[in-house]
Amino acid sequence: MAALSTLARPYARAVFACARKGDLADWSRQLALMVAVIEHPKLVCLLSIPGLTPAQQADSVITVCGDQLSAPAQRLLTLLAENKRLRLLPTIAAAYEQHRAQREQRVTVRLTTAFTLDATVQQPLVDALSKNLQCDVLLETHIDPHLLGGVLIQAGNSLIDCSVRGRLAKLSTALVSTHTD
Repeated sequence: MAALSTLARPYARAVFACARKGDLADWSRQLALMVAVIEHPKLVCLLSIPGLTPAQQADSVITVCGDQLSAPAQRLLTLLAENKRLRLLPTIAAAYEQHRAQREQRVTVRLTTAFTLDATVQQPLVDALSKNLQCDVLLETHIDPHLLGGVLIQAGNSLIDCSVRGRLAKLSTALVSTHTD
């Protein structure tokens, strides 16, 4: 949702600014832990109790996380609870990861294929994408049996559709446009 990302953006920037002074990977771990905790069904029920104060909500999450959260991470939880923004944590974590990836000059590319590709096919693709995007590429592979053939490559907001379905759609559009002219 655009509204959630708009609300989460300043928090993510603040967390990233704090994390740059220390360990970016540690903040990633802490954010992932907080997200996992607040999304756990039992904690979702607990946090939805109407009489629970923001301090009690934050304390509940901090207690479940144990000693795995730094003092700044605990303050983040308290601030989010006070502002009734705990539900933003997954969006904050995702935005933080985008800041981190940009800082570390890496991008996650989602490769969707109809069948599994072995490493001898994947590596040249990773190398070409790294050269083209001028950053390190982490390849996430996904299998979509409905994809007749070819691949879909998604890097951030960019999508390269080299699937048979995509090519057929382009051909259909081209045929319709030439037929109507």
